[in-house]
Amino acid sequence: MTAEQPKKRKRQPRLNENQRYLIEHLWNNEQLSQTDIGRQLGYDPSVISRELERGNVLDFSNLDRHTLLRMSIHARIKYSAQRGQYIATKKRFRMGQGLLLTPELKE
Repeated sequence: MTAEQPKKRKRQPRLNENQRYLIEHLWNNEQLSQTDIGRQLGYDPSVISRELERGNVLDFSNLDRHTLLRMSIHARIKYSAQRGQYIATKKRFRMGQGLLLTPELKE
C-alpha cells in the first residue's frame, strides 16, 4: 500500500497596490460583496475579508454589539487602499525581524 500524499496548497501572490485601489473602488463605490470582488480579482473571499479589515478606517468601539450588527456591512467598513498598503508593507518588513536564538559571533 502506498500512503497518499496530501496535496500542496497553491499559494496565491500577495495583493499589490493596484489591486487594493480596485478593491477600494468596488467596495466603497460599487458596493459589491466580498465574494464578487474575490471572483473579479481571482482571490478567495477570505483574502478580501482580511484585506477589508486591514484597511478599515472606521472605529466603532463606542457602539454596542447589537447596534453594530444591525448596521449594513458597507456602513461598518470604509476601506482605504492607502492604509491597507501601509499596514501590509509594515507587516512584510517586520516579518524577518524576529529574535535570534543564538547570538551572532563577532570576529
